[in-house]
Amino acid sequence: MYIFQRVVFAVLLSLSAAVTGRAGDSVVFAFDDIEVTEQDLIEYLSERLLPEAYESALTRPGAVSQAVGNIFIVRRAATAAREMGLAQSSSEAWEAQNAIDRYAVEQLVTRETDLKMSSTDWDALAKEKYIATLERQGAARTVAVSHILIRSAERDFNEIALRVAEVESMLAEGNAFEDVAREMSEDPSAGVNGGSLGYIARGQTDPRFETIAFAMTEIGAVSAPTLSSFGVHFIRFDGERQTEAPEFEERRLFLIKALKKQASAAIRPSLLEPFREPAMPALRALDEEKLATRLLQLLSDT
Repeated sequence: MYIFQRVVFAVLLSLSAAVTGRAGDSVVFAFDDIEVTEQDLIEYLSERLLPEAYESALTRPGAVSQAVGNIFIVRRAATAAREMGLAQSSSEAWEAQNAIDRYAVEQLVTRETDLKMSSTDWDALAKEKYIATLERQGAARTVAVSHILIRSAERDFNEIALRVAEVESMLAEGNAFEDVAREMSEDPSAGVNGGSLGYIARGQTDPRFETIAFAMTEIGAVSAPTLSSFGVHFIRFDGERQTEAPEFEERRLFLIKALKKQASAAIRPSLLEPFREPAMPALRALDEEKLATRLLQLLSDT
C-alpha cells in the first residue's frame, strides 16, 4: 500500500508540474492518451536511487525505457481499474493525501536524521558491514536438487505412508526419478520439470528440506523420505556451485542506503513523539466505545 501511495504522489507531482509549466516537464512518451514526462522520471528515479548511482543506473541499456514503462503500466492499469469501477474517488483522494503527508514526514525525518548523523562516516560503516557479512557467509554455496512431494494436508498417516511406500517401490525398481516425479509428485510444476528445483540458496526453502538438501554431496543420491511443512519429500542431489561474494564497491551504495534506513528507523520515534505529546490529553478524552460502535456501523455499510 505504501508503494502505491508513493506512486500516487509522484503522479500528483507530475500533474502539478504540467499545470504550472515547470521546466523539464516535457512529454517523453505518450500512448493511449497516457503521458510520461521528464518530471515524472525525475521523481520516480530520485525516489529509488542514491545520487551516486544515477549515472551508472541510467547508462545501463534499457534502464530508461524500463523506468518509463513502469510509470506507464501503473497509469494504464489504474485507468482500467477506474473504468471498471474498482477505484472509488473518495478512497483515491484519501490515498493521495496520505501519500503527500507521508512524503512530507519522510523529508522531515531524513533532514533530522542527517543532522543528527552528519559526522557519520557512512563509507566506513558500510565497509564494516560488508566485512562482517563476508566473514559470516563467505562464498555462497548453492545446491541443485530435484524432489518428489507427497502432500500431507487433509491426509491421515496411513494414506501418506501408502503413497510414500509406492514412490519408494518405484524408485527401487529403477524407474527414472524424473518419470516418478511426473507421475507421483504433488508439486504442480513436476509435470513440466520432472521435479527439478534448479539451484537453491539457504533460506529459500523449508528449514527441514534445506537441512537435508545442503547435507547431501553425492550427485544422483536420493534422500530418505523427508518431512517438511508441505509434506514428505524425496530429494535428489543434482550438484552444487560456489558463488563468490561481490566486491565492496558493488555493494557500497546498497549498504549505505540500508544503514541510513536503519538509522532513520531508530531515530524516527524520538523525532515524531513531540508531535504526539501535546495532543495526548485530547486523545485520552476520546469516547472510544462510542466511536468504535459508529465505525463498525459505517464499515458494515461499505
